[in-house]
Amino acid sequence: MAPRRSVYGLRSLSRLAWPSATTHTRPLASQMASSPTQTGPPLTPRLTFSTSNTPTNPANQPMEPPAPTHHIHILGLGNLSKLISHSLSTLPDPPLLTLLTYHPTLLPSSPITLTLTRHNTPLPSPPLGLALTTAPGAPISHLILTTKSPTTTGAILPLLPRLSSTSTILFTQNGMGAMDEIAALFRADAQPTFLSAIVTHGVFSTGPLSATHAGVADLKIGPVSSDTALSASARWLMDTILASEPLAGVEVGAEELRAVTMEKLVANAVINPLTAIFRVPNGEVLDPALTPLREALVAET
Repeated sequence: MAPRRSVYGLRSLSRLAWPSATTHTRPLASQMASSPTQTGPPLTPRLTFSTSNTPTNPANQPMEPPAPTHHIHILGLGNLSKLISHSLSTLPDPPLLTLLTYHPTLLPSSPITLTLTRHNTPLPSPPLGLALTTAPGAPISHLILTTKSPTTTGAILPLLPRLSSTSTILFTQNGMGAMDEIAALFRADAQPTFLSAIVTHGVFSTGPLSATHAGVADLKIGPVSSDTALSASARWLMDTILASEPLAGVEVGAEELRAVTMEKLVANAVINPLTAIFRVPNGEVLDPALTPLREALVAET
């Protein structure tokens, strides 16, 4: 029988290991041309595309850079993907969302509906797009990676033709090293903008397209390097994440983000082996009887 789930262990362990840590939360705050005459039934509107390469700027006036494309792709169908996808889909002005999976056997018909249970209330999402990573598609402007770190590189490989220096990639995995592996897939002069987020919410799966948001915590997001200059596109993605009340996002600098990443890495290095070996929920790793083991694991990490 699977052990009971507890989602407060990580936060409690963090407070024990780092008692001075504090959390600061941010306030949440075609027109179509018609033909001169038409007989018969109305025509269905269709998109038209120009084959001309000539820019429509006859006056040669300086052109403003294009506005960020309000389309977010989310790679993965795990618990974190469900939480982020559902939270963004319920914004007052939600972006276009497409979930990406690399498992053909997990692909139901699209669109799909995610159900997130919070405070014992099932909350269905609006319809969301779902596609295989191997399917052809338009360039990706914003990509959120929610896959496990060891599988991230293999999962993103089919998407490389759709990514470029104008793309923004947000990492949400635990651990370290995945960013370096992904960065190595791009030329030095064609690197996307990299962001990272550390998520301390507690979520567990209740089905392929459902989950329970059992532990409401927060999300810290920021650039992976203090030298990173955020483009308008990257800034838009960060602001969209921060606008979600369920995610409780907090913007932090690169140095603080690295410290938080290390903190969660150490906490997971304690929680994961102890819960697996003793078959106990997260909170029970704080049992005084396990103190010597906790301290040994922290020292080893």
